[in-house]
Formats: sequence, structure tokens, C-alpha cells
Amino acid sequence: MASPMSLTAFPEAGIMPRDDTEASRFVSEHPEWDGRGVTIAVLDTGVDPAAVGLQTTSDGRPKVVDIVDATGSGDVAMSASARAVAGEDGLVRLQGRTGRTLALNPEWKNPSGEWRLGVKPVIELHAGQLKGRVTAQEREDAAAASKAIVVEADACLAAWRAATGEAAADPKGVADVALRRELEELLAAQAAAKAAAAVLGKAKSETDVIDVVAWNDGSTWRAAIDSSRTGDMRSAPGLASFKEERQYATLDRTSQLSYCLNVYDDGAIVSIVCDAGSHGSHVAGIAAGHHPGSPERNGVAPGAQIVVVKIGDSRLGSMETMQGLMRGVRAVVSNKCDLINLSYGEPTAWPGSSRLIEQIQNAVGTRGVMFITSAGNAGPALSTVGAPAACSSACVAIGASVSSSMAKAGYGARRGPDQTLYSWSSRGPVMNGSLGVSVCAPGGALASVPVWNLSKAMHMNGTSMASPNACGCVALVLSAAKACGVAYTPHSIRRCLENAASHVEGLSVWGLGRGLLNVRRTWEMVLRGAERATAELQAQVEAARRHSGDEAGSSGAAVADAMGGASARGAGAAGAAGAAGAGAAATGGWLGIDAAAPGGGRDSDLPLWAHGVVGASRFRFRSSTDSDRPVACTPSKGGLGDARGEDWSFPDIAVSVPNEGAGSGSSADVGVYWRDPAQSKAASTVNVSLRAVWHPAVHERVRLYFERRYALVSTADWVTSAGHITFSSRGASFQARVDPTALPAGVHYAEIRGYRVLPHGASVADATSSGPDFFVPITVVRPEAVAAGPAGSPPTYTFKPLPPGSSTHVSSNSPAAAAAVAGRGAADPDAQEASPMAGAGSEHITLCPAKVARRFVEVPQGATWAEMVVRRVDIGNDDDSAATLSAGGGAEPAAAAAAGAAAAAAAVVKPAAAALSWYGAGGLSPAARLALSAPAGDGSSAGADASDSQCEGDEDAVREASSRIVLMHCMQVVPHTSERKTVKEVYARLRPGEEAAMRFPVVAGRSMEAVIGQYWSSLGSTLLTARLTFRGVQLPRSLAASPYDGSIRVDVTSAMHDLTITPAATLKTVRTAHAPLEASVAPLGERDFDEQGSRLYRIMLRYAYTSGAKPEAITPWIGSVHGLLYESPHMCQGVYVLDTTPALPGGATATKALQEAVPASTKAAGRMVGFSDAFGESIKLEPGRTYNIVAQVVGPDRAALEALATLPLTVSRALPSPVKLVARSTEHVAHAPGVGPTFGSAKLRRGATSSVFFQLPAAKDLPAGLPAGAQLVGTVDMADYSKGSAVGDGRSPSGEAELVYTLTAGTVSAPASPAASSAAAAAAPAAADLDEEVHRAVRDASVAALASLKGEAFDVLYETLASESPRHLPLLLALLARRSAGIKPLQGSTAEAISAVEEVVQDIVELVDADDIAEVLGRRVDDDAENAAEAKEARKAVEERKSALVKALWARCQGHMTQVCALAGGAEADPRPAGKPDAFVSALGQLRRFEDVSKGAYRLAKVEEALLRRQPAVAFGVVTALLSGSDADAATVAPAADLRRLRLALAKQLAGESRERGSLAASASWGLVAERFEAEDGALRGATELVF
Repeated sequence: MASPMSLTAFPEAGIMPRDDTEASRFVSEHPEWDGRGVTIAVLDTGVDPAAVGLQTTSDGRPKVVDIVDATGSGDVAMSASARAVAGEDGLVRLQGRTGRTLALNPEWKNPSGEWRLGVKPVIELHAGQLKGRVTAQEREDAAAASKAIVVEADACLAAWRAATGEAAADPKGVADVALRRELEELLAAQAAAKAAAAVLGKAKSETDVIDVVAWNDGSTWRAAIDSSRTGDMRSAPGLASFKEERQYATLDRTSQLSYCLNVYDDGAIVSIVCDAGSHGSHVAGIAAGHHPGSPERNGVAPGAQIVVVKIGDSRLGSMETMQGLMRGVRAVVSNKCDLINLSYGEPTAWPGSSRLIEQIQNAVGTRGVMFITSAGNAGPALSTVGAPAACSSACVAIGASVSSSMAKAGYGARRGPDQTLYSWSSRGPVMNGSLGVSVCAPGGALASVPVWNLSKAMHMNGTSMASPNACGCVALVLSAAKACGVAYTPHSIRRCLENAASHVEGLSVWGLGRGLLNVRRTWEMVLRGAERATAELQAQVEAARRHSGDEAGSSGAAVADAMGGASARGAGAAGAAGAAGAGAAATGGWLGIDAAAPGGGRDSDLPLWAHGVVGASRFRFRSSTDSDRPVACTPSKGGLGDARGEDWSFPDIAVSVPNEGAGSGSSADVGVYWRDPAQSKAASTVNVSLRAVWHPAVHERVRLYFERRYALVSTADWVTSAGHITFSSRGASFQARVDPTALPAGVHYAEIRGYRVLPHGASVADATSSGPDFFVPITVVRPEAVAAGPAGSPPTYTFKPLPPGSSTHVSSNSPAAAAAVAGRGAADPDAQEASPMAGAGSEHITLCPAKVARRFVEVPQGATWAEMVVRRVDIGNDDDSAATLSAGGGAEPAAAAAAGAAAAAAAVVKPAAAALSWYGAGGLSPAARLALSAPAGDGSSAGADASDSQCEGDEDAVREASSRIVLMHCMQVVPHTSERKTVKEVYARLRPGEEAAMRFPVVAGRSMEAVIGQYWSSLGSTLLTARLTFRGVQLPRSLAASPYDGSIRVDVTSAMHDLTITPAATLKTVRTAHAPLEASVAPLGERDFDEQGSRLYRIMLRYAYTSGAKPEAITPWIGSVHGLLYESPHMCQGVYVLDTTPALPGGATATKALQEAVPASTKAAGRMVGFSDAFGESIKLEPGRTYNIVAQVVGPDRAALEALATLPLTVSRALPSPVKLVARSTEHVAHAPGVGPTFGSAKLRRGATSSVFFQLPAAKDLPAGLPAGAQLVGTVDMADYSKGSAVGDGRSPSGEAELVYTLTAGTVSAPASPAASSAAAAAAPAAADLDEEVHRAVRDASVAALASLKGEAFDVLYETLASESPRHLPLLLALLARRSAGIKPLQGSTAEAISAVEEVVQDIVELVDADDIAEVLGRRVDDDAENAAEAKEARKAVEERKSALVKALWARCQGHMTQVCALAGGAEADPRPAGKPDAFVSALGQLRRFEDVSKGAYRLAKVEEALLRRQPAVAFGVVTALLSGSDADAATVAPAADLRRLRLALAKQLAGESRERGSLAASASWGLVAERFEAEDGALRGATELVF
């Protein structure tokens, strides 16, 4: 029976989670420390400046300081210019790049009178989700218009039939000529209506373009866009670069897309900045949103300002690009930001340095910027933290936590879990030994989204949301530090952040990091550290004084001056403590500083650290007569970090360990990570080096007197080290012994911590209260061996509950860790992130929400792939009590025994996915997304389990309510191999008795991690069984072959078990290499400098590619940089596929001066049809066209780029159809195609080897036209387990090898048959008269040469030949071709040109007897007749004369086309009566005797004839067919631009006819069609120029 309804308060704390980190309490205690004075750079998809909550800060300042599109996706090349003309109405007009006449805003001032012009496709401005909404709305709006046209056409036809009584369906069946033509027009009108409906069915925004205008108003550059897309810019806003005036506008009412503009390089480039998705606005709202009147919706730091840097490229679905990241760092530096938030990431093949990582490290190490980034959404397996977090210790990586209040407010859960991690939150350690995750923060929120969502907020989750939450928390700390004058560095803040994090029981250090971020404790440690720094600095000053030989009596004044305040004379550190005490009294005993309390202001008697007035160091040495003697000086007012209050007096400490970790790509690691079996089988001594990392501007004397003493403490008894070290500016080193030999199977963690030794009398608690200054992370995996299977069977590993102590991962700030420091032990048996025991000897694993069972096994030798099968074995009862909801303690929860009515109502939610990246910026991996079946959208929740009411009386609902979401995740760490290639995951919804399975490749001899877990929001306990089965079929990893090989031999071995092989080899793709046609190196524009201000260069390589006869998709890439993003040795790379650039419309001129003003970063290279960055994107091409492919690589070293001038481009595309190779059992049979039996299948016993021979593909099976050197790529597959398999198609995921077949010259060219050769020999003319033969050969060669001659050269040779052979038909045809070049049917021909053509046509018509041709061609040649050969030869000569006559008549027709010329030129057609016998009609009538004028190039004549007959619908249908591109001959009719103008004129004419008939709706619809044609014409004529 349902319980009575009761109302409870809404869990507001879960909307924007701030309580878990104590951020809300911190702001309530210190309202003015809410982020004020702090600037956060949001590197993301871009941020909507109009979004709710992103308008102002809490103290009324503008929220958004600057907006930059670093990707270049919104760039417009303003390489054309024009001068406007004032009209009689006073408006200034000019012609835009689209061809539209632009009426400019009369308020715009342009003293120079020069207007820069550009064009941008609208679709390139729309984000993916916005694109879907707008196009759907446009199609819906166009549906009614489409219907009106079709209805009118049908009605007209019906009325005509009723009036005439004619029922014939085919006009040919109508005897009356007039009626026949009327029916033709009516039927054509129906077809035209359908074509118009198809045009309207396409979204307008997909083809529309907008004009862009830029000008200098005398003080700054401004730009505007024609958002109306009609040319009416009278009310368009003229925007300066956003940073200057902070103005933005809305593109149009339908989209509600906000945009701002930036102008670069003196007006040569206009950047239209629009967001590429909702992700960035959501991130900004979490970090710093401010909602006046709704404080519960505020972001973490509502007082902070933000700098928006769009690094998600709209052309790549918002994926980040290297160019965006590099420019992003530059924008951060130029805007003097305090914090960076990057909620993006990718898997990385190695954690080494790169150009980008160097820039990040420089920004952090020398500019004082803190870099906060998401850890990723690739968990729960270990080592799933990717770049950039995995590449540099300068990045603070954030994991994602979830709490009960978040589950209830964000997901509508009936009950929420205790504090835990989202299942997908990435885990460390990194391959270089780093912990990977620094701290955790809430990973979900209801926050701002762009206005175009038509919603002010949305809920999303992911580490993308955890990162800005943490960033906002850090902003609070920095705001407090600035307000109180507390000096800091990014390294000191990070140290306090990690040491102050809260321990969460039961969560591993690899997922939790140092703990859950805690703002109040972090601020406490910042203060405590500053106090200690003051004392340390005093000691350094005293040491300097003693070293310089000062008298004791003078020390007080010297120290006081060096400290920069009176505090050193009497207050010193005590003054700081007193101030802190005053603050503590105001905050209930918590250590803080109240800015209003005594000692809390900048003018109080606080030590230097509390004033924030620091320069290159806490004190500086200035020159004097004794340069070695320190002298007092006032604190620097213009030194490093003065605006932020940074303190570079002390170095960061970098830990370095010799590279012994698996897969590390660097020369030295930052920790110990032993993962593979051999590494943990013996104890080892590790040399640890500590290096002092100083700011480059710190004075040498500061380094001279720096010295610290550290106590080294291990958190586990299997790790020992020296007890103490002395650390100076030259660093220090020590040895540690790691002995894992006694550890049980599993994964184990320990640390060596460095605690600063305090003066005599300090307790251990005092020494450890601020946490360690550094730590050495140590992770050791002890994999389990997999026993061999029974004879002939594969080895199998079964999951069993682990005994206590199998996995130890003491959380860094846990009580167990503190006990270890005090010498009480290292293991924390309750902190096992493994399955609880289900009973001794049991093979059942018990899971509850967010719990995982983690196992490590040694992959058996010979294994190449594995299968994991998980089966649910409980009876389906729900136990969603508080005990099972707890994801905290590792104590075993109750077994699934308590009956429950329904499963958890918490929705299965995937992380926010803004099409950011494969890895984990804001989305699950593809497998997880498919399995969870969540609806699309940024962070939208998937369907929840059935509720109680849904389950009553519904057996299916009850079964669904008992379902659990179980995840399977397996991966290996392989050196220099990205996680993309070594991981496999499946999310499955299991009901009792159901199972899920997955197959994946493995590497033998290495450790493999296998994880099963229960999704965090899937409530109730679950009992499972799980097993891993290893299989192996050994064959070469790659095979290479060429036509020189007789066959392809593959030796197959079954090393582990009996195996049935079924060989199969298939070639699927073709790769071609292309050499660059040209290469150029040049400096880039004003946006492209590195972090240190050095100008960047780019090399641009141009290639040519011709598409095939059918549409195709290609993937272009540059081999040396392919697949590298965060690891790239260069600063940027990209490949652009371009269409040719059309001529500028009249009125727009690209002057020489303007072209010289355009920077090298801009090139007018044509309309971009595709863009590919690091990982290669598939780009669709039209058939039979030649494309320019431009690759660019950017870097600071010009010489290094010049060395890339010969880089080949690789283009990959799918074969039209796969080429399958035939398998044979012996080599000699494989060499004889079509002979002998094929290799079907064979059973291999364990340890046996068999050879398979594949026949090379026959030339007839390969696509024609492939060049020598092209590679056909495919696979050779051997194992087949399809019988009885529940996974996929049964093919082995790794029992295959890559096959590369390289073509040689002549591979695809079949030799001529002997019969053909004999026929050719017989056809050779007999040389009866050698002189005559030579004369004809010379003449024919001379006639052929005329085609390549121009001007006077043609005339001289023609006159010479004509004097000898005036009636030679080929000579007349050459003259006709020359004169026909002046005939342009759709552009108009002069009378002189027509007369010149008529003269030649008449000569040909007189020379060729049309009746004789008709008679000869009308007779059939009898092949059995005696004179058959002579008859065929005579017929061939007649066909040549016929061809000449057709060319002459067609030239005459083209010369007399007046109707199409008038329409294409914009004028109305000449209303001459139908059927008038003029020159065109006569020539067309003669042409019809020999050619079907309804096909090919002659269809233009059909258009002219239809217009003469007043049949515009017929003409419209023909022109539409010509523009469809379905006919290869259509391109020879007329230029496409002329045909488009003709189509536009016909659409307008049809609109006029509908209006005359009184059909206003149809007329308006035809008007919309005409608008679409105008937009398409403008898009093609004003094709965008690529900006690099």
C-alpha cells in the first residue's frame, strides 16, 4: 500500500554542489572572498555571453572580460575591398561577396571610405545541437510552402483535364499539338513542384551565407555581419573586438545564437565567435555563475570574472585542436588570468613533454597561472587519466565525486549514495608513476547553458563539471589571499589544496587523489604555510647577514628592511598569528582572517606575506659598492606576479625517478609504477632525485641562502628510505627500497613523504600539520597467474572474493596514512576498492552502487585475445537500504537477501558529451554510451528504472525494476600505445539470470586489469559470477605483399589450446601517397605567438587529389604528426580540403595593396569542404573533381619547418567493394588461379602450426586507375568462434594481421589480347604511296596542332593549311572550335562572333550532305556480305561527317539562343510567338535528325525551345536536371554559375505565373524557392577563403 504523500524541502544543495567542499560555508563566512579579484580562463567550446548567470559578478563588474575563438573556425578572410556608393535615398550601398547589394547602417563612420568584404556560411556558426533544432524548425516551416506548390500543380492539371476532356498520361498520346504542349507543361509543373518541395525540404541555414563587412572608424576596427541575409544592414550593429567594448549580438530570432566579433591584422581577418556547444557555458556557470535573487544557483565563485577561450573547433564537432590550445595559452597570458579551466582531454601514448605541455608549464611556472583540468571519464580501470593531466605535474587533475544531495536534486533519485566517485571517473596512476588525480570535486550540476538551448540551465555531469567546481574553489582561496595580501605561487596553492583535501573512507587513492577538495582547510593551510614562510625567510635573511659580516647590533634594522615592514622589528610571525587569531574569533574558532578585524587590512602591521607586495623574490639584492652584501630595499612594485600577490621566493620541488615504469615515454618518471609481472618479483632500490624549480627571475642570492631539511616517512612497511635529507637550491637525492615480494596479489600503494623539519621543540603534529612538501607515489601491481586449462582447452580465470589485504591503497589523507606517519602501520583493510567477500571459497562477487571488483592477471604466453563473461546469479530482490547505498566503507554489505519492490529510481546518467573528444572531457567512451542507451544531449539523464507504481501488476516492469547496470572494463598498459588501443569496456543492464560478454585483444606476458562494477546510480545489491577465458592464435602482426610475390604465406600457430581456423583475407581500403606541389614557410599573424612572446611560423604544403567517378569519402593525414595532439612535437597541425576559389563578384576587388596587407596566415585557397586535425577525419568529396589539399604545421623554429617541405600526404579511402583473397593449402596451388581446392577450415592441436597461402588479387578484381605505389590495406583473419558465441559475429578480435598489398606499375592494366593486336595490325594502312602518306600525316599533325595554338600563330598555320586543303573537314572543325569559343549562350554573344561562326557552319553544311548521311546510316551492314569490310569502312567515314555536321548545327543553335541568354542575364524573355521559324528552330530541327537533344549537352537547346513555346516549367525541369550533376555531359553545357542564374530566373517566372493565376500561396512558396537559389548562388560565388 502506498504511503501517505508528504512534502519535503527541495534538496537545493544538490543543484550547484558547494557544501561537499565547504565552499558555501567559506563564502557565507567571508562574503567578499567569493572570487573577487580573480580571473578564470575557460578553455572550452566557448561561452554564450548572453547566458543567464553570466552577465555580472557579485560586485557588479562584467562577468566576461574577453572572448576569443582560438580555433579559427569562425575566421573570415577579408581579402576583398570595395567603395560604397550613396543612393538617392541617402543610404550607402555596395556589393558584398555573396553578390547581394548591401545597404549599410547610416551611423557607421568610415573616414577612409574603404570597406573590407568577406563571407561566411551560416552552418559553420551553428553548434551541433543548435544545428539540429534550427534545421528541424526550418523544415517544419517549409512544409506548408512545399504543400502549396504541389497542390497548385495538381489542381491546374485536374482543371485542364476537366476542361479539355483529355485523359492521356503521356503527351505523346495527344494528337493535337497545342494540347500536347499544354500537357507537357502541366506535367512538368508537377515535377517542378516536387523539385521545389525538395529544395524547401533542405534547411535554409545549411546553404545560406552571410556577408561580413569591416572598416576602420578612425579609432578602431569594427565589423558587422548581414544576419538578415538579404543585404539589409541598416540596423546591423558595428562591433569592435569584444575586449574593447564587450558587445555582442544575436544572429537571428530562430537560432537565438549569440556572437561577438574580433578583428585581427589591421582588418584582414574578422573572427565571428560563437560557441561550439553548451559545454563551455555550463562549465563557466559552475565556476563563476552569478544569479542575483537566486543564490542557490550561483557558481562556486560568483565574484570571479572569466576570459572565454574557444578551443573546441566547430568544424570538428567541438573537438579541441592544437591550434586552439596553443592560442588559448597565449590568450590566458595576455589577459593575465589567475586560473585556467580545461575540461577536455584525450588518451595519450606517453606522458612525456611536447610543445603544448611546455607552454602550459611555462604559463604555470613563470606566469603564476594555475592550470585545472578534468581527469577524464574513462574509468574505473586504473591508468585511464589522459592528457594533458597525464603529461605534466603543472596540471591539477580533478576526479568526479557524487553525493546523496546531488543524486536527489540532479537525478531524481529516491535515495542517493554516500560520498563516492562516479563510476566513469578516470583513475590513476599515470604511466610515469604520477598519481594522476590530484583531488576530487562534485562532478555534476545544474548550471547555465547558451540561450540557443531555449533553457536557462541544464544538468550535466562528468569530470568536465568537477574541474570547474574545483577551479571555483581555488578562486575562493586566491580571492582571500589577494584580499589579505597573502603571497602564493601555483605550486604552493596546489600543495595546500592536496594536503587539505578530505579523506573519503573506502575510496582508492587512484580515483580520489589526495581527497575531496576542502576550501576552508585549504585556506587554513595557505595561512599556516605563509606564517612558516615568513619565519623561514627571516632565517635566510639572518644567514645572509651573518655571511656578510654585519654587527649583531645592526641585524634588527637589516632584517626589518629586508622583510619590508615593521613586523620584523617586533611582531614578526607573532603578528601573523595574532591576526589569524583575531580572524579565528570571528569565525567560530576556525583559523581564518577577517578583513575587517584588527590586523586584517593591507595597512595593518602584518608581515610581508600578508601584504602581497612582492617582486622577483621576497627580498631583492641591489648593487652597491659591495656587491656581495645584501642591502635593504622596499618590496618591488613592478616585479613578477605583483598583481596577483605571487611569491616566487621559494622553489617548487620536482621529483624524479629513473624510468622503470611500464610504458613511460620520458627519460625520468615522477614516481614508481610497477605493473608487469617481472617488476614485482624482486625487491629493488630506487634512486629518487629532488630538483629545485625556480622562477627564472629569482635572484641568485636568494638561491644561495635557500636550504631546507626534510624528514622522509614511508606509509607502508614494504617501502623504506633514508630518514632525513638536506635540500638546497642544487636539489637532493636519496635511495628507497621497494620490496613487494611479500605482498599478496592485487594492487598496492604507498608513499614516501617529505615533511619539513621545524625548529627544535616542535612536535610531530606541528611538523605534519601542513602536510608534506613533496611525496613519491609508489604503485605496485602483483598479478595473479592464470592456470593452464585442461588438455586442449583454453586457460580460464574465475573471479573470487579477495582475502583481506589483497589490495592496499591508503588514501593520502586518511587516518591510516596518519597512523603510518606515526609508525602504527600502513594497510587500511577497510579501504578496499574491490568486491566484498561473499563467503569463503565462493565464486560469487557481491556488488553495490559504485563498487568495483578489480583484478590483475598475467596474460598467459600465447594468448592474443580474451573473452570476459559476467552473469547475474541473484534472484532479483532489491536491497536499496542505507547499507547497500553506502559506497563508502569496504565492509561487506548484506547479501542480496532483503526483498525490495523496485530497483533504484536514480537515473543512469552519462557524463556531459558536447562531442568534445573520444576520451573524457565530457563524455563516456563509445561502448558505455551505447550500453547505457541514454538519450542524446548534454548531460541528459537516461531513463530511470521503473518506479513502484509502474511495477504493480506488471511482470515485465517488475523484471526491469530488478535490473542492474553492470560495467566491464579491461585494459593493459603497453609502452608507447594509447589507451584507445588497449581498452575494452561494456555497460550492460542485467536482470537475474542474464549475462553479458565482451572480447578484446591482449598482449601476452603483461599484466591485464579486469574490472567489474555496479553503476553508481544503480541501487541494490547484486550477486555476480565472472570469468576470463584466454585464447590465442599466433600469426605475424603485419603482412606485406606486392604483385612480385607469387602468393601470401601465413604461418598459424595455436600455442594454448586446440583451435579451428577458417582463414579469411580481405582488402578494404586503399592508401595513396601524394608529394607536395608546393611548400612555403612564413610567419603567422598577431594571434600566433608562443607563451613567451616569440612569433610562430607555419609551413604550408599544397597537394592535389582527384576524386573518382563516384562520390567518395577520404581521410587525409600527414604521417609524421598523425595521431598526435597533446604529445605533438609541433604547435599545430591541420589538413584542409578545398574547392577552387571562384572569381570575386563585380564591385569587389582584391587590390594589390590589400593582398599585401593580408598576413601570411591567410590564403585565398577556395571553399573549404573538409578539415582534419590530429586524428584524421572522413571528408566527403564529389565525383570527378580535383581538390586542393593544404596541410599546415606550426612551430617556432623556421629551419625545423623547412625540413618538412617534402612531407608526403597520405589519403585513405574505402574500396568500392572489398576484395576477398582465396585461401589455398599449398603454395603451388595458390600460384594457379582457379585451379585446385580452397582452404576451408582446419583443426590445430595445441602447439601445432599450419601454413595458409592466399592468392594475389587478379587485376580485374582491383579498381581501375590506381597508381603504382598505392597500398590496398586489409586484414588476414584466422580464428572463428561464431558457433555458439554470444559475442559479436564470432570472429577473433586479435586473431588477425594487417595485410598491405602494394601495387606496382601495370598491376591494374590488363594486357591487350592477341586478337585485338591482330585486328590493330590488320587495320594499319598499306603504304602504297609513301609520299602521299607522308603528306597526309604532316597535314593531320598540323591540324591537330592547331588546338594548342592561339592568336596569330593559329591564323598563320590555318591560312597555310587552308591554301592547300580548303575543303578539308578536320581543318574546318578546328576553325569552328576556335570561333565557337566566343559563343556563350547564357552570357550573350556579339553579332560579330555569331557571324564568324555562321560562316564556318555554312561551309561545313555545304560540304556534308545531310540526306546522304541519313541514307547511309539508315542502312544496316550485312556482316556476311562479301563487301562487309568495305561497307563498314564507308559507314565509319559517314559517321565522321555526321559528327562534323552535328558540331556545326549545335554551334548554330548556341549562337541563336536568345531566351536563355535574356533570362540568365536577368531580363525578361523575348515574348516571340511559339513555333516561329527562326535560325535556332531551323538548326534544332536539322540537329534532331541525328541526335537526341533531350540528353547530354544538347539539353540547353531544350530549355531554349521550351521558353519559345512558353513552357517555363519544362525549362525549369531541364535546368534542374543539368545542375543535379547526374549527367557527366552537363558540365559541357554552360558554366554552373550561369545555369544557377537561369534556374533562379525560372523560379521567379513560375512565381509570377502563380500570382497571375491567383494562387498567392504557391507564388509565395516559389518566392521562397528563389530565395534559396539566391542564397546558394551567393554561397558559391562568394566561397569562403581559408584562413590559416
